[in-house]
Amino acid sequence: MSTLKVNRIEPRTGDTVEIVGLDIPEPPEIPESPVKAYVNFAGQGSIQLRNIKNVSHITQNSGGKYTVHFATPFSHNQYVVASSASISDAGTDVSAPTSVHNYQIGSVDVWTTSSNHTAGNFYDAFTVCLIICGDD
Repeated sequence: MSTLKVNRIEPRTGDTVEIVGLDIPEPPEIPESPVKAYVNFAGQGSIQLRNIKNVSHITQNSGGKYTVHFATPFSHNQYVVASSASISDAGTDVSAPTSVHNYQIGSVDVWTTSSNHTAGNFYDAFTVCLIICGDD
């Protein structure tokens, strides 16, 4: 058997090149992402959306309490939410506890507190992130 090493194969004018005997596997199917929505927003001062997918807007209900509104509602409220937040403490970002509440087909609430304050004291977070997964 011979080995042919070339950088380019060009057909003659009007001809086509047919390569036979190559075993090229079919590419695997890429499954649909379970992530149906996500958001990264600034929660201090006026809300600033930094990076979003399927989020229309965010309402600040009170200090540290936000409602994330979906651009396209879910068909049910059994989706999964992972959340995180950070606050600026003396110029240093520190992790802030979050909790998720009020799962609706068109929105979900996220609450942020300061790790330096007692439980139940809600605090506007410097950064709030949510990833929402579901089978919609």
